[in-house]
Amino acid sequence: MFKFDLDQTVYLILDNRVHSAPVLSRMLVENHHPKWDATKEQAQFFKRFGNCRVMYSTCHGEFSEQELFDSRQALASAIIEEKI
Repeated sequence: MFKFDLDQTVYLILDNRVHSAPVLSRMLVENHHPKWDATKEQAQFFKRFGNCRVMYSTCHGEFSEQELFDSRQALASAIIEEKI
């Protein structure tokens, strides 16, 4: 379900610099009907916690799963392949 464990060190780019920090908390948001939001009221009712996503918190802030990497090498590969 989660890509990273609590207290696992993750790597990210922040302000054009490489940073690392342990995962302090994580959150999974799932919606039963992700596309039932034709109006603002429907979105508030069917997506009480927002869009489907996995988020992680470190001392640097909150980040989506796609922004974090488990090693410097994985981060470097993503930069070279222009995935971030």
